[in-house]
Amino acid sequence: MFSLCGSQMLLAADICYVGSDIKDKDNYFKKIATALENGCKKIELTSGRHRENFILDEGASLSGRGKDSTVIVGAVTLLDDTSMDNLTIREGGVAVSKDATVRLSKIKVSGARTGVDTKKGSGKIILNEVELTKNHKGIYLQAGNKTKIDRCNVHDNKEEGIDIRSNVSGSITNNSIINNEESGIELILGRADLVISGNKINRNHSSGIATQYYKGMGKIGKVAVKNNTINGNSQYGINCKTPSGGSPGSLFWGASLDMSANSFANNKLGDFADRCSFSELNKAGAGRSEVEQRAATEREAREKVEQERIKQENLTKAEREAKEEAKRREEQKRKKEEELQKRQIYIQEFNKLILELDVIAKQALQLEVKMKERSRVLHFLVGPNKKDLNSLIAQMEVYDEKVMGVMRKIAEPIGVEKESFNERLAVYEKDQTRILSYLEEEKHSFSLFGWIGN
Repeated sequence: MFSLCGSQMLLAADICYVGSDIKDKDNYFKKIATALENGCKKIELTSGRHRENFILDEGASLSGRGKDSTVIVGAVTLLDDTSMDNLTIREGGVAVSKDATVRLSKIKVSGARTGVDTKKGSGKIILNEVELTKNHKGIYLQAGNKTKIDRCNVHDNKEEGIDIRSNVSGSITNNSIINNEESGIELILGRADLVISGNKINRNHSSGIATQYYKGMGKIGKVAVKNNTINGNSQYGINCKTPSGGSPGSLFWGASLDMSANSFANNKLGDFADRCSFSELNKAGAGRSEVEQRAATEREAREKVEQERIKQENLTKAEREAKEEAKRREEQKRKKEEELQKRQIYIQEFNKLILELDVIAKQALQLEVKMKERSRVLHFLVGPNKKDLNSLIAQMEVYDEKVMGVMRKIAEPIGVEKESFNERLAVYEKDQTRILSYLEEEKHSFSLFGWIGN
């Protein structure tokens, strides 16, 4: 592959040089854009400042002579299969086009709205030994992209150090992510497939790692957080947020994050936000080695089996207790019905006795009245009527028997209010006492001629 540069054929393998002090020679240009227009695919920048905005063509590479020596002041857009190394970009930042694969190595980006910006798509962004500082946002990885960020220094940015949307995959390893004014890493967990390992995520002004859930962002994530140092962040070591509201359920965060062998210290609000709902085992495991974590997981599995066994035993016990309680209540109901029936029978029997006593009492009163109606003269001469007297005596014996029957009935231990029964009995006892007293008087009454029959 080749292109023409002036009268000379320019091969794709040739290096083009760009610098303001370059003379008008073949393969030497004053502007990057001019070199690209002339078909340059390998461009080397001289030391100094290069002020321009440009689009790095597909398949092109751009190299400087060191971050401290070569500085581009402007905005750079990268097309597919492009790379940059050994230079600094100020003010404009790096924009990666949709679905592009790009490689950045040993560069510094500062003073931009976003240090490295991507578009939603299936691109691949590889950053190695890149410094991103004093931008608003350090790195912005849009949904669908793959990434490999290794040995980078992301510090002192005004927003997040690394902002990752949903459905991003790849690795973030061995980086320093320090002193950013929001979280060190902000990450939507939905469909994420990432390894975050070996990083120093310290002294960020929000949380070290802020995980997020958004409605409609799909299933749980698969994010390994291992061997990181997460210290001195102004909020949590790991936070769990729902910016759009809603709830993913208490198990979402623990299922999305696989944490082990991390070091947590001095995070002002705690190592883990309560909203994360991590189990105590998950929290403890976040700081264990993988061997320790595996042992803990196995122990947790055994504990779950034991808990399930106990649960089943308790369920059986609960069922047994429920049956016993139902039986006890049924027995109480039966006894209550029996007691009610006994009271009803008792009242019926008592009323029957009272009716019988009432008949006897009336008969005795009638005899008493008849005897008292005997004329005084006749009574003086011959005394009371012997037949009536004997009948009344016999009647009172029956009366006494019936009164005793009522008294025995009242004395029976049964749950019936007996005050009214006692009142009724008292009336009969009063009549009984009066009639018996009358009989005693009649038995010993004086008559002139003694007893004679009528």
